[in-house]
Amino acid sequence: MASTAEPKPRAAPTSSTPNTPKVSNSQPSDYYGYLFDEYAKTPTSVFDALLRAMAQHISTEIGDKQDRTLKGAKLAQFYKSVGGNYDKVFLSAPNETLSFLWQILGCFHSLQPTDNCYEAPSVPALTIAGFVRWQSIQILLSPEEHVPFVIFAVKNWNLKHPDTGELFPKDISAAAFPTEPDADIVSWHEACGTRLRQEAEQRQSPSSPRQPAPSAADRVNAGFSHV
Repeated sequence: MASTAEPKPRAAPTSSTPNTPKVSNSQPSDYYGYLFDEYAKTPTSVFDALLRAMAQHISTEIGDKQDRTLKGAKLAQFYKSVGGNYDKVFLSAPNETLSFLWQILGCFHSLQPTDNCYEAPSVPALTIAGFVRWQSIQILLSPEEHVPFVIFAVKNWNLKHPDTGELFPKDISAAAFPTEPDADIVSWHEACGTRLRQEAEQRQSPSSPRQPAPSAADRVNAGFSHV
C-alpha cells in the first residue's frame, strides 16, 4: 500500500542546545495539510510520523511503564486519557478475538507471553506500524469521535517527529481530517465484522460442520484490496 508522500517541513535554524527539540517554523495549516491521501485512503507521511509519535508516547508514558508493548490494557488506558472509552474492545474481548480483529484489518501485531510461563504467548499487542493502521482506520470510520483524540494528543503530549526530533506544532485543525465517515472504508469494515462474527459462531459451535478457513494472507488482502 503506497501513500503519497508529502515534503517534510524543515525547521528554521535556532540557537537551542543539541538536547532541545526544534520546533517547525511552518504555519500549522501548512505543516499538516490534509492528512490522508484521498485516493489510497492512507495517512500522508506527516500523519504517519505523527501517529508513530503517538504510539511511542503511549508505549512509554501510558499505563504500565515497565511494559512498553501496545497490549489491549495499555490501549484502553490511552483512549481514556484522551476522552474515550474502548474498554469493551480492549478489556472485554478474548485475546483470540482481538488478535483476529487486528488480523482481518491488516494491523501488524505480535503475541506476548501471559502471566503463566508454561503457556504459549497469546496476548496480542500492536506494533508501531499496526497502531498507525488501526488509528487511521478508526478516523476514516468515525472522524467525529477519533479526530478529537488526535487533536488532544497533539496539544498536550509534546510529540516529537520520530525521524527528525522536531516538535509537532500544537495547533492542529480539524480541517486536516475527514469530516464524514468514508463510505468505502465503512463498507469494507462491515464485511470484516461479518467474518469476525462468523468465525466466533464457528468456534462456539464445535459440532457444526466447519468450512475450510482462508489463509491469513487471504483474509488481510481480501479485506483491504482496494487500497
